[in-house]
Amino acid sequence: MNGVSQTMIAQSTEAVNQVLQMATNAGIEQAEKLVKMNAEMNLATVPGLGESVNTYA
Repeated sequence: MNGVSQTMIAQSTEAVNQVLQMATNAGIEQAEKLVKMNAEMNLATVPGLGESVNTYA
């Protein structure tokens, strides 16, 4: 393949996959924070509800 070895291709593919995985994990973590924050803000408007409510789906 134009002088590119299978090993180099595999290493590049692995590096790209690692970056994508890190980005995905960061996106999921941020989404979870936003969902939790939204749920907490919604609960804050309802008298009597608080820590005992599980905000995780």
